[in-house]
Amino acid sequence: MKDLERNGLNCKEFAFAPRRTGNGQNAYSRRGVRGAGGLGVRGNALWDPVEKVRMLTSNGDDRLKGDSTKGKRAHISGEVDGQATGIAVFIHPDNFRFPQPLRLDPKNPQLCIAPSQDGDWRIEPGNPYVSKYRFIVCDGVADAAMLDGAWKCVNGG
Repeated sequence: MKDLERNGLNCKEFAFAPRRTGNGQNAYSRRGVRGAGGLGVRGNALWDPVEKVRMLTSNGDDRLKGDSTKGKRAHISGEVDGQATGIAVFIHPDNFRFPQPLRLDPKNPQLCIAPSQDGDWRIEPGNPYVSKYRFIVCDGVADAAMLDGAWKCVNGG
């Protein structure tokens, strides 16, 4: 984990690259399973009821407008002990179906990067499926300009 400062916010940055491999049979991810086949991020329990959570996509959409859209990043935030905090998920441009479909849950403080929303797909044996994500966790309020700048920085432009 790396310490950062972005626009006066104290932040931590880390990367995550899950790898999935077929096991002799085709591994399927089905259409209609809205959050399947990707990555889920659950917000703090204090952000429930969901009116206490804020979400922002790379398209500038909020939780309601951004659900089932595609994006290159998603941010979820709220207050903990009276202090604003949040986490941004940056989707690598090499990821399958980039920009990837987003599931911004209208009832719970969680978001999913969900490539299965675009239809069926499978992981063939011997061809691993790798997704790359970078996370930035910040104290304070992150805005679109800061998040866009961070996305460019972590993805090389």
